[in-house]
This record gives sequence, C-alpha cells and structure tokens, in this order.
Amino acid sequence: MYFGLRTTVMIQYWRSKDDLLAYAKGAKHLTAWKNFNQKVGSSKAVGIYHETYLLEQGNYESVYGNMPLYGLAKAKGHIPITKEIMTAKKRLKA
Repeated sequence: MYFGLRTTVMIQYWRSKDDLLAYAKGAKHLTAWKNFNQKVGSSKAVGIYHETYLLEQGNYESVYGNMPLYGLAKAKGHIPITKEIMTAKKRLKA
C-alpha cells in the first residue's frame, strides 16, 4: 500500500482467480463499491485504475535489490540470485 500527495496505490495478491472473483461478487465488496459510487459517482475528483494479472503456478519472477522480502517473494518464497542464474535469460531457463 502506498499513500502519496495525490496517489494511493494498493496491490493485492490472491491465491487464485476463483478467490478473487468470489470476493468481487461478495457482499463486503459490493457494499463498499455501492458506497463509493454513491459518494463519488462520476466525479472527476477520483479515478480508479485496476489491473488483473493471472500467473501460472511457478511461472513468475520478482527481483528485489537491497530490500526485505516483499510482494511475490514474500507470498510465494524467495530464491537468491547466484552466479548460475545471474541474468534473466539464465533464470528463465531454470
């Protein structure tokens, strides 16, 4: 989660597409969405940016430098980069 002067960013990781879709259709999300639309409506004061990426199990890469485990590395595990997998080309073949 990130809060800036004019920007708020929230990144979520879900176990599966089915879990995400179930949440999207659930009462908690629908109530929040209804409340948001009643308060904001079509006002240009607030914009929403939404992306969804589906990843196949074991088919992703996240590289982190000089920071604690975060995001996918924290959620799914961390493999340190070694001499044998120093480049993206080598990692993608592994």
